[in-house]
Amino acid sequence: MTITALESEDQMLADADEIREAREEGIAIFPGRGPRCCVVEKNKLTGLETVRCLSIFDARGRFHPRYDEDEVRFHGADMVIEAIGQAPDLGFLGKGLTERLEWQGGRLKVDAQGRSSEPWLWAAGDLVEGPDVIHAVAGGHRVAEGIQCLLAAGVLQTGDS
Repeated sequence: MTITALESEDQMLADADEIREAREEGIAIFPGRGPRCCVVEKNKLTGLETVRCLSIFDARGRFHPRYDEDEVRFHGADMVIEAIGQAPDLGFLGKGLTERLEWQGGRLKVDAQGRSSEPWLWAAGDLVEGPDVIHAVAGGHRVAEGIQCLLAAGVLQTGDS
């Protein structure tokens, strides 16, 4: 797993222990990098290109990242997940789905493998456990294992939605 962040390591919202523990778990962390583009070859995602982030905010304190387009790095991947912000933005779920989902204490309720009350929706990270890198990574592993078990058992079929 690879994580890129706009912030320099000393400005990242995760504390130093979380960053150290994530690296101990084998996670590659690239601070001070912004997304440039997803790389697709023969209709298949092969990775993400990032550029060095020079600054995140403009002189007035507004979010307006500036990048060094000459410093490009490729991160091989078959999946890219973009995570932005410190509070979940549920707008993409739509009002109907948001209302159908089960919530507990302001967090999405999921089973031990990360499956929500909607059988096709799996979740982990901030929406489930709060802003914590270690729990987000562990949750991602649980979700992946849960989906893999159901695929192997033939309960889920590739392409199900």
